[in-house]
Amino acid sequence: MDVKVHVRKKPGRPLQLYYVDPLTGKDITKSSGTTDLKTARLEAARWQIELEENGIGSNRLSWEAFRRRFQAEHFPNVADSTRRTYRTTLNSFEKHVGLPRDISLIDSSVISKYSAAMHKAKLEPNTIAKNLRHLLAVLGWAKKLGMIKQRPEAIMPRLAGIRRMKGRPISEKEFKTLLRAVLQKLMRHKSIATTMTFYVQHQVDDLAEAIWKSSPPVARVKTVPPAVPLEGQKSEKSKKTTTKKPGKKQAR
Repeated sequence: MDVKVHVRKKPGRPLQLYYVDPLTGKDITKSSGTTDLKTARLEAARWQIELEENGIGSNRLSWEAFRRRFQAEHFPNVADSTRRTYRTTLNSFEKHVGLPRDISLIDSSVISKYSAAMHKAKLEPNTIAKNLRHLLAVLGWAKKLGMIKQRPEAIMPRLAGIRRMKGRPISEKEFKTLLRAVLQKLMRHKSIATTMTFYVQHQVDDLAEAIWKSSPPVARVKTVPPAVPLEGQKSEKSKKTTTKKPGKKQAR
């Protein structure tokens, strides 16, 4: 709802400027500092412009007014490091895009131009992606408060050097089997259990359990290696090749 600044007389006082707050319905007043009606109307026009620039009672919200509100209302809820990151992102946006006269004008096209400007400035892809993520978070906050109707989308840059692993996560049983075989190979002993018990004074299964529990999920192997037979054991393939099939008895 738009606000309109009016002028009214107050006995024995300068003309008064006022508007009705659309949220509370109360009069917000201010002295014009003059008894001349023409001058008071000019002061009312100036105040009207000031209110619109600060997004008060208007559907339009300037970038400057929005940033002041975001920092005043959202910063108390986040850590200092997060505040610094937000400031860096907002400063970067202002540097490469400017100060939009209305935040509702920030659409996906503007976000794309911002991304292109950062690429042109030869920023690292990780930095570009970080700025885009935090800018979208800022605009998401604006959407929650009804300042914009829709949060724009962004195309994230491809991050070089990151290879996504395929396959299912390794199971705990497979991990313990693999660890036993690796330790056996490294220690070059016929019985890994004997070596661990008498020389290291640890049970190999207990050690595998402890390593499994202490490793974070992201650090665990994401691909399942082929089964490694323990020393002294035959693989499934060798078992199949060595198994003799009963032959047919020859007729006499």
